[in-house]
Amino acid sequence: LPLGMATQWMGQSDSTVYYDDLTVESGEIYAGDIIVYSGDVRLEADSKISGGLVVYSGDIVMEPGALVEGDVIALSGDAQIAGAIRGSLVIWSGDVTLEDGAAVQGDVSVMSGDIERSAAATVAGNIIVGPKLPKLPTFLEGIDLPNIASQSTIIEAAPPTLNASGWNQVGRFVLRIIGAAFMTALVVFITGVVYYLQPTFIQGLRTTIRTQKPTSFVIGLLLNIVLTMLIMAAFGSGSVFTALCLAPLSFVALLLFLILNTGGWAALSIIVGERLLAFAKVTTHQLTALLIGATAMTGTIALVWALGSCMRPVAYLIMLTLTALGGGSLIVQQLQKKRSDKLSPA
Repeated sequence: LPLGMATQWMGQSDSTVYYDDLTVESGEIYAGDIIVYSGDVRLEADSKISGGLVVYSGDIVMEPGALVEGDVIALSGDAQIAGAIRGSLVIWSGDVTLEDGAAVQGDVSVMSGDIERSAAATVAGNIIVGPKLPKLPTFLEGIDLPNIASQSTIIEAAPPTLNASGWNQVGRFVLRIIGAAFMTALVVFITGVVYYLQPTFIQGLRTTIRTQKPTSFVIGLLLNIVLTMLIMAAFGSGSVFTALCLAPLSFVALLLFLILNTGGWAALSIIVGERLLAFAKVTTHQLTALLIGATAMTGTIALVWALGSCMRPVAYLIMLTLTALGGGSLIVQQLQKKRSDKLSPA
């Protein structure tokens, strides 16, 4: 690997990012988590990664004797495993081949792809194929829970036990759901208040979204990408000193993000709410349409975020797409207003 291709991830010494192919040669030990954005990863025999492995785009090959002590996650690419994984193996889009000598102590999950497993390969957890969750296990003796329709297929399941760690994960998930519900209610309330205080202004943004949709989206998308990167600058720093230095910049970026997107979010909520009501063939007050639209959009983002793990980037992309229209409409509206003022006679 050429020098300079690896950088410390967000300033943290326990994570390293690569932007090209990565080969962990025999006998080498890579400390911490390894993140590869675009490139194939090969772990030769008797090589080791002491943390987890995340590959955004590329294939993964683990030779016999190779070891990854954490989870192995690939968003797009195939995985050919003949070594040992002490965590879980998760492939979003790609095929998985478990060869002789492969040993996975966690689950093997494939969202979109096939799994080919050798008879000598061992998996301690579940092997799951499909975009949805499997049916719920029966936790209570003597009470059979109804099966839940699912497109997922459990090829092989481990005994349905739930240890203390499992209960902790369930508890954290419930807390995330509660937090998502609270955040949804807060955003809907703020959106309703903004519309109540400035209905004419929100109507103007709504008109701009309808008439200048492509321009609003492009401008809003670029601005929101920059602002969210500045917001996360302090939180992603691995140094307390750096975080304190970047905190004022992140705070200003957060204020700009809220100012830019709150009104646009209200205007977009009206449009979404009206379409949902039109689909249901219901006519009601515009404020009701706003509340319904805000609940639908915010609730979707919050729910996807609550799923955790790799779903949080998906929630970010949904949020970025929706806020781009609303935030961009505010900029377009102000530019049009300035142009009109210049053209109008003194």
